[in-house]
Amino acid sequence: MSTELIKARSALAGIGTLLKQEKVLPAVLALHDALGLIIRTPLIKSERSEFERSLENAVFRLNGDANLRKIYPILLKYTPGEETELQAMLRELLGELQENAVQDARRLLAEREQRKQEGLAKGRQLILSGRYDPAAQFFDKMLKYFHDDQELKVDIGELFLEAEQFDRAFEYLVDSMRNSPESVHLLNRIGMGLRKLGKCSEAEKCFQQALKLSADDERLFFNLGRVYVDCADWDKAAEAASQALTLNPNLEQAQKMRDFALRKKKH
Repeated sequence: MSTELIKARSALAGIGTLLKQEKVLPAVLALHDALGLIIRTPLIKSERSEFERSLENAVFRLNGDANLRKIYPILLKYTPGEETELQAMLRELLGELQENAVQDARRLLAEREQRKQEGLAKGRQLILSGRYDPAAQFFDKMLKYFHDDQELKVDIGELFLEAEQFDRAFEYLVDSMRNSPESVHLLNRIGMGLRKLGKCSEAEKCFQQALKLSADDERLFFNLGRVYVDCADWDKAAEAASQALTLNPNLEQAQKMRDFALRKKKH
C-alpha cells in the first residue's frame, strides 16, 4: 500500500475519535482529505473494497453525530463508485462548518469584550468613590481571567492615571511594557505618569525612547517639553516645543510652551 493510502487509512480511522471529542470540523476535514487521496491514487481490488467500507463507516458516523446535525441537517450520501459526488458534498459541508466556526469565534469575542468593558466600568466606579484598594483587588482578579490581554493593563493604568493615583497607574503601565517593550503609546503614558510623580529624569528617558521609535510625533515632543518645564530646564523646554511646532505649526499648546520657556529663560 502506498504512503498516500496509508495516510488516508489513518485519517479515516481517526474520525470516530474526533467525533467523540466533539471535534466536528477536524472530523469532516479528515474524511475530505482522505477521500481526495483515495480518488487520486490507483487502487487494486482489495484496496478499493477496504476503502469503500471505511468511507461508508465514516459517512455513517458523521450522519449520526448530533453536533453535526445541529449545524448541517442534510445527510451525507455515499455509494461506492461515487466518490466525487461525496467529495462535492463534503466541500459544501466544510464551507458551512467554517462559517459557523467564524460566527462562534465572533460571538465569543463579543461576549469577552462585553465582560471586559463591564469589569472596567465596575472598577471605574470603585475608583470614583475613592475605594482604590478594592478597585486594585478587583482589577487583579480581572487580569487573572483576561491573562492574555495586555491592553487591559493599559486600560486599568489609565483609569488610575485619570484619578491621579499615579503610583498605582505606574505599576500597571510598567507591567504592560514587559510584553510590549516598543509600544510608543505605552511609553508616552508611562512618561506622563512619571512626570506627574515628579520623576523628571525617568520621564525624560521614557519620552526619548518613544521618540526613537516615532520621531515625527509632535505630541511626544510636547510631552517631553512639559517634563523640562516641570524641572525648570528652559532651554530644553523651548527646544522640545520648537521641535513639536516644526512637525505641527498649528499646535497652540506648543507655541504657548515655547513662549513661556523663552520668557523664563530671559529672567
